[in-house]
Amino acid sequence: MTTPGRTKNRGLVYVRRSRKKQETGIHEQLKWARTEAERQGVRLNAEAVDLELMVTRGLHQHGDIFLDDGVSGSVMERQGFLALQQAALNDRRVSHLFIHLSDRFARPEQAYEAMQLETELLLAGITVVFSNRISEARERGLHYFGADMLLLYEYSQNGEFLTKLATRVLQTQKRLAEEGFGNGGPAPYGFCRVLVDAAGAEVRELLPGETVKQAGCHVRIKPKDDDKIRIWLYILELHGNRGWGHKRIANHLNDLGIPSPHADRDYQTAQRRLPSGKWWAESVKRLIINEAIIGRSAFGKTAVGKHRRLAAGEPLAAGEPRTLSEADRDAQGMAKIVTNLVPIVASTGFAPAADEELFFRSRQLTEQRGQSQRGIPRARDLSRYPLASRVFDLSPGCGAVLFGRKEGERLKYECSRYRQSSSRECHRHVVDAEPTLEFVLGILRQRVTQVGGRAALRDRLAVLAAQERPVAEPVVDELQIAERQLATLEQDLEMVATNMGRAKSEGAYQVLERQFETMQSEVSRLRDHVEVLRRMSGRTEGPESPEAEVEAAMALLEDLERIVADRGARMEIAGMLQAIDLKVWLRFEANPRGRKPKRVVQGGIVTIGPGLDPRDDRDDGGGDGLSPLDADDSGEGAYPSSGGKDMPAVATRRREGRSFRKGTSGTSA
Repeated sequence: MTTPGRTKNRGLVYVRRSRKKQETGIHEQLKWARTEAERQGVRLNAEAVDLELMVTRGLHQHGDIFLDDGVSGSVMERQGFLALQQAALNDRRVSHLFIHLSDRFARPEQAYEAMQLETELLLAGITVVFSNRISEARERGLHYFGADMLLLYEYSQNGEFLTKLATRVLQTQKRLAEEGFGNGGPAPYGFCRVLVDAAGAEVRELLPGETVKQAGCHVRIKPKDDDKIRIWLYILELHGNRGWGHKRIANHLNDLGIPSPHADRDYQTAQRRLPSGKWWAESVKRLIINEAIIGRSAFGKTAVGKHRRLAAGEPLAAGEPRTLSEADRDAQGMAKIVTNLVPIVASTGFAPAADEELFFRSRQLTEQRGQSQRGIPRARDLSRYPLASRVFDLSPGCGAVLFGRKEGERLKYECSRYRQSSSRECHRHVVDAEPTLEFVLGILRQRVTQVGGRAALRDRLAVLAAQERPVAEPVVDELQIAERQLATLEQDLEMVATNMGRAKSEGAYQVLERQFETMQSEVSRLRDHVEVLRRMSGRTEGPESPEAEVEAAMALLEDLERIVADRGARMEIAGMLQAIDLKVWLRFEANPRGRKPKRVVQGGIVTIGPGLDPRDDRDDGGGDGLSPLDADDSGEGAYPSSGGKDMPAVATRRREGRSFRKGTSGTSA
């Protein structure tokens, strides 16, 4: 009889920690894996210095190490975890996986999810080595009832740990909130955090970001900066008594040169830029509705828990942690953020700094003004604005995205920084939507011509598709993974049905019956998910060959030509631009010929695919890093390439041998 396992050769190690503050966890996991691989006689390319490099650079794979840093085990689609699965299943040289404990592998909500993933690896001939057990490779066609029951129990315990932990955390947070203590997070504007003992006496002030664990002590907030408190009171006066809006107040504070609440904090926005230090409407609103200014702390305004939540729709103080209901989940069954109607409110232990009547009048005014639009999502008509979130302002000091806007009968893209700051933070940079779109589509046609037409493009794509993909960051195909999961789960379902017929007691049969019903429901869900992914990817088979990839690229080109020719296909343009990750970066300057102070496009870059951010290039007219998060929150285009093509104004001047500024000569920008 032949052994089902792969020939002992190469090993991979997977390490994970839920929080990055767990300094030694992943290093101890790697140390154990190296020792165990040596004992097993398996080659493992994994050094401690490699792990340090991965942590520093945010890598998910390096050598034979796969890492998820700061990711919960309940998240089944972790980047390092998915890369590990693909590498192990696709590389026949991999015979062993080293994972310190099964809770590092997964803490699933449903035990069969992790059980299915481990079984898939075992059926592929891979031995999975844990510190407390070894799962030997399996042979297809055989049944492993006893081993399956052990896996089911172990992963059930792993998942149950999270629900018990969530219950304990919520109970503790609720108790602390009812007594007016803090539950984490920075102090509000003008406040500080202080450590108090069991008698309520202040022990000392805590530094920003400092955490202290001291028996019998908790954290409160108290007013500290009188100047900032006066600014807060001034905001309430402007809004509650004078009726000023949030944006008007923010602009007024910026005109006075008053730094925003986050101006002195050392962090970067999602676009990898420093905060602007400016006031925005949202920051004003947060102060208006924050009860800390009247000596109260509120906890549980929103429910965000994935495993347990406090009761919603009733006072939180009256309820215990509960499971998530349908109202707590979105259409895909994932946990979503919901608003609790009655949060826990308690005294902070310090005297109110503002008049309560003024505070509640201000908050009521904010609620009334936002009532007509609250909960209504912004409409996204991609047929009118196919370049939405893909046009950026490269002017010095900006770097913001241009939003679609209608002026009369003309559609335009306007700088969001200008609009949101009421012209205080940027000039009025506007471009016509239709000419910009025609220019972009013309560039795409021209690029095909430049490479020699369709035949030359097909040959070049074939060469690129046949090249070996880099090992450092493997591409994880979601459809491939879903198809493998479905195939494995269908086999497991058949196995459970067989085991039901062999059950020797009523109790064992009932356990298997519940497992069968759960897995049957999951099989149905996975089948629907696979069909959706197949339709999205435009194929109905497994992994694509290089030839199939070339055909897919050529099909995209044909779609481009069809979309350009068919005015009724405008809805598809945005999807095509997203597929190739195209972005437009524009420079604006004052019109040297006009008598009005109008600013026009003087140049720009069109980028396709990932790369460096042109906004980071100071010598290329990029922004100064001051763009606020809410003025550039597209979340796309953080790393576009720096190569591109000139915009029409630049191209025309170059053809005519003219420069970009009046009174100079030459053709350089």
